[in-house]
Amino acid sequence: MRELVLVPAGVTAPKIGRSLPSQREPDEAKYYDYPNAPLVGTPVVPGIAGPAPRSYANRWMELNEAFGGWIGTAPGLLKWITALEGRASRRS
Repeated sequence: MRELVLVPAGVTAPKIGRSLPSQREPDEAKYYDYPNAPLVGTPVVPGIAGPAPRSYANRWMELNEAFGGWIGTAPGLLKWITALEGRASRRS
């Protein structure tokens, strides 16, 4: 993905998101749920024991690299979309 799609599009900083809050990248978004949302009793993510917020317990980010587990920047996303559409991007 990085070699054949992202780098040719000028996108060099994306990473796979992490499931555990303690492993988040410094600039990675914090995932929230609605106020008073119930906790998940049996999380699917290894390393999370017992009831946990759904936004972390049910999203095993490391397994989602093929369909949405990537994190990156807004400019990087625009470069990728521009490349998908077949348009040349401006490089500054």
